Amino acid sequence: MESATEMAISVVHSAIDELNQQFAEENRLEKTPEAILLGDAGRLDSLGFVNLIALVEERCEESFGVPISITDSLGTWDADRLMTVGDLVDYVCHVVKQEMAK
Repeated sequence: MESATEMAISVVHSAIDELNQQFAEENRLEKTPEAILLGDAGRLDSLGFVNLIALVEERCEESFGVPISITDSLGTWDADRLMTVGDLVDYVCHVVKQEMAK
């Protein structure tokens, strides 16, 4: 059975795969923990980031059976730390664990 971290990685990677279908190959987001999401070195603009978050939220509900809102939960997390794919995976784990504990 997959761990919560493995499931979160799968959820985020699945969302990245779907999002990448909209981009030319040279502009696609890599599925590595170090891949930067936003900023000067990032691959996503604000709309791309919002689309990624929406896709992750949908996949979380499908995979974990728990509806989550990443943006609603950002107040409890240091939003400046949500800069890489690895940060997003960690955050998804954090939010899912909180929702499942309710």
